[in-house]
Amino acid sequence: MCGNDCSDDGFIDFRAWLIAQSNEVYLAALADPDSLADVEAYGGCQFEEFTYVGDKALETMTGQSAYDGTDAAFDILLEELRQGITYGVGINYPYEWDEITDRFPRLCEKYLEPGTVDFMLQYNHTMWFLDNQNIQKARKGGPPEQTPPQTHIEMGGM
Repeated sequence: MCGNDCSDDGFIDFRAWLIAQSNEVYLAALADPDSLADVEAYGGCQFEEFTYVGDKALETMTGQSAYDGTDAAFDILLEELRQGITYGVGINYPYEWDEITDRFPRLCEKYLEPGTVDFMLQYNHTMWFLDNQNIQKARKGGPPEQTPPQTHIEMGGM
């Protein structure tokens, strides 16, 4: 969608961009990433500055940094926020080139240049470091079947 690879930092900046689109767009994307085909991809889909807003506001108001740790009030707030989220099927699955057109048909039709998937497969390009044990574990058993959305997911580092 954004025309670039997705490093860890790139994903954080994309996530900030996505959140900035609106609560409605953000929640729709969590439930069905293909819904992003209806969203204008501007600014490279990156909004790094947005990632600092919450910490700056907390520091201005309290003198504390959000990175100093959390307390029970934070945990309660986090649980409240999670109640409004529905995660789509396969959110934990690292899709590969031969799987993305089936899983994200609208995004692929809109943003992938014709022949990209065939080229990537022909030259054995992968989206993931497949020697990584976590990737191997996540891919075990193949892509998930389309079933009702999940309502809870562990998001490491959040």
